Amino acid sequence: MYFVSNSSPQTDLAMVSVNIAARLEFYRFFVGAGYSPLSLVSTSGPLSLHSNSGATGYFGEGGVIWRVVPELQIVATYAMEYGTTSAGTKSPSPASEYGLRFRFPISPYKSAGDASDKFDGFRYPFGIMR
Repeated sequence: MYFVSNSSPQTDLAMVSVNIAARLEFYRFFVGAGYSPLSLVSTSGPLSLHSNSGATGYFGEGGVIWRVVPELQIVATYAMEYGTTSAGTKSPSPASEYGLRFRFPISPYKSAGDASDKFDGFRYPFGIMR
C-alpha cells in the first residue's frame, strides 16, 4: 500500500495492488517482478479505497541479503511500482521503496549443505576476513 500527500490541491492519495510475483534468489542477491490485474485507489485516504476499472500495475525489486546468524537475516531492498490506467497513462509514475527488512527463517537448520555456509557471521559482513 502506498500513501502520497499532494500539496496543491491538498489531497491524500492511496493505492493498493495485489501482485502475482516471481522472485529469483541467488547467493546473497535477489531480483523479482510482478503484475497486478487489480488496483484499488482513493483520493481521500485509505478508508475509501475502490476498484479502478481498467487499471493494472507492475513492479520490480532487487536487494541483497546478509545472513547474520542462521536465525536472522537482514535484507536491503529497492522496489519500483507503476500503475497504468485504462487510458494508458502511468499513475503513480513510479512509486519507489527503499527498505531494510529483518527475516527470521522458520527452519534455519534444514537447508542442504555444510553448516558453515548457512550464515555469514555478525562480526564480518558477508564472510569477509573469515
